[in-house]
Amino acid sequence: MAQLTLPQLERHLYAAADILRGKMDAAQYQDYIFGMLFLKRASDQFDVAQAALVKKLVAEGKSEEQAERISEARGAYKAHEFYVPEESRWSTIVGKSRTEPAEALNVALAQLENHNHQALDGVLSYISFTESRGGNTKLTKPVIQQLIDHFSEYRLSNEDFEFPDLLGYAYEYLIGEFADEGGKKGGQFYTPRSVIRMMNQLVKPQSGMSVYDPCCGSAGMLILAKEYVQDHGGDESHLSVYGQEDNGSAWAMARMNLLMHGVADGVIHHGDTLTDPQHVQGGQLQRFDRILTNPPFAQNYRRTGMKFAERMGYGWTPESGKKADLMFIQHVLAVLEADGIAASVMPHGVLFRGGEEQKIRRQIVEEGRLEAVISIGPNVFYGTGIPACILVLRGRDGAPEGRRDGVLFINADREVTAGRTQNLLEAQHAEKIVSAYEGWREIAGFARVVKFAELRVVPQMIFGSPRVWGRPLCGSDHTSHAKIISSVTSSYGTALRSSAAPHRRPSPPWR
Repeated sequence: MAQLTLPQLERHLYAAADILRGKMDAAQYQDYIFGMLFLKRASDQFDVAQAALVKKLVAEGKSEEQAERISEARGAYKAHEFYVPEESRWSTIVGKSRTEPAEALNVALAQLENHNHQALDGVLSYISFTESRGGNTKLTKPVIQQLIDHFSEYRLSNEDFEFPDLLGYAYEYLIGEFADEGGKKGGQFYTPRSVIRMMNQLVKPQSGMSVYDPCCGSAGMLILAKEYVQDHGGDESHLSVYGQEDNGSAWAMARMNLLMHGVADGVIHHGDTLTDPQHVQGGQLQRFDRILTNPPFAQNYRRTGMKFAERMGYGWTPESGKKADLMFIQHVLAVLEADGIAASVMPHGVLFRGGEEQKIRRQIVEEGRLEAVISIGPNVFYGTGIPACILVLRGRDGAPEGRRDGVLFINADREVTAGRTQNLLEAQHAEKIVSAYEGWREIAGFARVVKFAELRVVPQMIFGSPRVWGRPLCGSDHTSHAKIISSVTSSYGTALRSSAAPHRRPSPPWR
C-alpha cells in the first residue's frame, strides 16, 4: 500500500470538515474533527505497536494466544506510550457505528483518557458527541456515521506516512483552515505560521533553553520553536516548551497538537494567565529563556484576587475599557530570564494610549526592556482588522552592547502579499525584517534606531507626522505608522524624567 502524502492527507481532512460545513460554524465543528482524528490516529498507531509486540513475544517462544493476551495489558507498554483499550479502538467504534455511534465515540474518548491519564488528563473530556457543549450543535446519528465511514478510509500509523511528522503538519493545516473559515471565533487561538516563524528568527531559541507562551492557543508558537531549533542543526528534544491557555477547547487543542507532533513532554496548563499564572517552582514564578506570544487583544482583567500581583511593578491599566494589553507585557517581562528575549504581538494602541498605559511604557523604556517595535502590514492576523506590531523585549540584563542607546523602529506595513481573505507575510518579507533587526541600523524608508535623546517630542506632534524634530523616523508617510511612531515617541517624550540608571544600561539622556 502506497504511503500517504501530505496533500492527500490534507484533502482527506478537508473532506471530513466538508461533512459538517453548513451544519455549524467552523469554530464549533473543529472539536468533533480533532477528536475523531485523534482517536483514529491513536488506534491505528496502537494496532501497529500491538502487532509488533505479539510478533516479538511469539519469537521469544510464547504461543499466539499467550502473546495476544499479554499484548492487551497496559503494563506491556512503556509509560510514555499510548495504550488504547478495547473500547477506544477504531474497530470497536466501527462495529457500533450503526447502532449508537455517538455513545461509542464518547466511551472511546473517555477510556482513552482514563488509560493515558498523565498525557491526556482533561483533554478529551471537552468533546462530546452526545450533547451540546459550549454552544456546539449536537450531531445527528447519520452525520456521525458518515464521519466514522470517512475516517475509516485511511490508516494513520507512522508507517503509513511519507515522512514522520506528516500528521503534525496536516493537523496544523486543519487548524489554519478552521481559523480562515471561522473568522474571529476560529482565528482567536491561531497566529499565522509565517509570523511565528519570523518571531522565532527574532528570538532564536536554542537547544537546552526553555520557551514559554502565556496565551498559547493551539500551541503553534511552541511547535515552531522546536522546528526552528531542528532547522538550525539543534536537538529539538532538548528544547523545553511551556504554555498556558484560558479557553478549555483551545487548551485541549494545544495538548493534542503537541502530541500529534510527537511532543509528549510539553507542559501546558489551563487557566487565566493574568489572574492565576500556573508555572510556579518553589512558590515562585518560573522564568524562561525565550517567550513567544500573541495575547488576546482588547481584553478586560480583574485586579482583585490576582496571584503574583508583584508582576505588575510598572503599574496598573484600567480594569475595564479593554486595556489589558500592557498587563500581558508586564507578565512576560516578569517571567523572562535576565538574559532572555521575548517577542509579543500587540495592537498598535499600546504604543500611544495615554494615562496609566503611558506611565507603564515610560518605565519599560527607561529600564531598557523594549528593544524594537516592528509594525506589521494590515490584515495579516485572523479575526481582527486592528493594526498590529511585534514588540521585542529584553530581560533585566537589557540588550547587548551597541544596542542600548535607543529603540529600533521597523515599518513593515508594506511587507505583505495580498491574499484572498488575509494578507500574507511571506519568507522574503520576514527575511527583510529580521535582517533589519539584526543589523540595527537605519534603512531609508524602512528602519531607524531612535536614540533616547530623540524620544522627546513637542506636545503638538503627538498625533502628527512621523517625524522627530523634522526628521522622518522611517521615511514613511503611512498614516498608521505615523500614529505609531509619533505617538510612541511623544508618549515617552516630555513625560520622561530622570530615574535610577537601569541595570547594565546607560542613564537616559533626559534630565
